[in-house]
Amino acid sequence: MQKFHSIATDRYIPLSFDNAYLFNQYDRISNFLVFNLDKKYRNFLAKPVKNNYDIDWYSVHINLQPVEQSPYREYGLKQYWLVMEELQKRIEDLMRDKDSNVQYWGAILQAVFNPEDNLIFTNGQDICIIWGWKFENSHNRKPQLLGDSFQETMNTQDAPLPPQIPDHSIADIGAPKKPERLESPPAIEVPTSSPDIPEEYFMADVKEENIAVETVKKEGFLAFLKYIAVIYWWVLIVLLVLICLVFFFKSLIHRS
Repeated sequence: MQKFHSIATDRYIPLSFDNAYLFNQYDRISNFLVFNLDKKYRNFLAKPVKNNYDIDWYSVHINLQPVEQSPYREYGLKQYWLVMEELQKRIEDLMRDKDSNVQYWGAILQAVFNPEDNLIFTNGQDICIIWGWKFENSHNRKPQLLGDSFQETMNTQDAPLPPQIPDHSIADIGAPKKPERLESPPAIEVPTSSPDIPEEYFMADVKEENIAVETVKKEGFLAFLKYIAVIYWWVLIVLLVLICLVFFFKSLIHRS
């Protein structure tokens, strides 16, 4: 991963969810996207690293520029909204689920992928966003897309793309697929070392998907305990009073 941008912590307000800052939950959010939605979202989110009074942002993509300053501005915006269209549909499905823990994750992703709080970066081949802060960004306008499908891509005349685009590019998310050859997007391997960032800041690749499932179950149980503690706190007080009364009467019996 390479550092491509920094923001000052006193310039923006950090977004929080369930009494925790969103940017501190990068690993949880990234793993949920990979294991519960699709691996193609692995490198869509930039990784935040706190550095004193700054937040440094890292990505596996190189030569990223703010979409407003990039010669590939239209390309970056169209690819961002193609990804967002698909994500918003998946988030709506999560929010409609009967499981409260699934709804909880839908609410987290809804806060993360709020266009007003996303800053888009592109290099003409890939896109990446910084997130988790109240950017109040009004530049992420939605361009005229060629269709409503996530599989459609931009008109090649809209932006001067490089002659070759690697298969692992995020642009593949929006690339049209041939009818006779439907293939899943290839998994993207994240570099395991870089001189630009300490080793401990790399996202650990989870070897088995059931780890994410176990995490969701544990979080669901903790959320249930939290719900019980908030709603039925008075039961705990009643039990405490009853225990005190029992010990009081026992002491009276022993004295008599």
